[in-house]
Amino acid sequence: MESPVNASERESVIPVGGTGAVAASSLTPQQREGLGRVVREALAGLQLMAAWGCRGFDADPALTDRLAALARMTAAVEERSRPPAPSLRAAPALPAAPPSTIAAGPGCLPPWKSESLDLIRRELGDCRRCGLCENRGNLLFAAGSPRPRLLFVADGPEEGDDAAGRLFSGEAGALLSRMIRAMNLPLDHTAVCTVIKCRPPGSPPPGKDELAACRPFLFRQIAAMAPDFICALGTTAARTLLDTDQGIAGLRGRLQHWEGRIGLMPVYHPAYLLRKPSAKKTAWQDLKLVMAAMGRPVR
Repeated sequence: MESPVNASERESVIPVGGTGAVAASSLTPQQREGLGRVVREALAGLQLMAAWGCRGFDADPALTDRLAALARMTAAVEERSRPPAPSLRAAPALPAAPPSTIAAGPGCLPPWKSESLDLIRRELGDCRRCGLCENRGNLLFAAGSPRPRLLFVADGPEEGDDAAGRLFSGEAGALLSRMIRAMNLPLDHTAVCTVIKCRPPGSPPPGKDELAACRPFLFRQIAAMAPDFICALGTTAARTLLDTDQGIAGLRGRLQHWEGRIGLMPVYHPAYLLRKPSAKKTAWQDLKLVMAAMGRPVR
């Protein structure tokens, strides 16, 4: 018996809410392209959130399977609607490039946006690459949009994040959310990740071995997410991304670039701002520079 998915693909009928449906052939090429993009992005978001173990989210396999079927169907419809490609003589084959043995790091990133976050997370696995795994309850990969306009990178999980199973679960996270709202940015246009993925006991700055183990995964994350801008929260994040020994006080206040591609602003960490509220005004000035660079209205 033919499966419902295959039948749906053959008939090219797209469900629209409830029991309604429209024939894919009745859509304009622009509508088909837009629908395909929405479906593929929704599917990628659902799969990523499920992979991150997000709580309070219904990762129903039937829903993701149905979205996958819709993505395949709309891709097939788009392919059929394209004009045939002109016939070209085959070009001589180029010799295969030798496999790269360079680890991800400043100046030696993997191909831009060539990896999925899901793949990177699977490769990270139940990480045992440094001693932080011995006291870890949860490995905290990232949270937020898989394709953010603005990515916040912090040093590591905060106190309580390990038990909560999510990043910025406490007061620092609440302050970060207020900062994002003050920037007039939808939360779903942002994401957060950390340089190291496990919380060190007592929260000391990450050591060299810990940074060496996590840095390649962080750089691959950023390349895969391809944000328009990054806010490096605190000294460790700023030093790691800018490959410098300078502290946050000397780095903040001017928009810089990561890998020559992404605007990067070092900003005081929300946890520091909770300890020193007088620095909030300075942090807000830095965020306004980011807003201006993003083309957002600055108050």
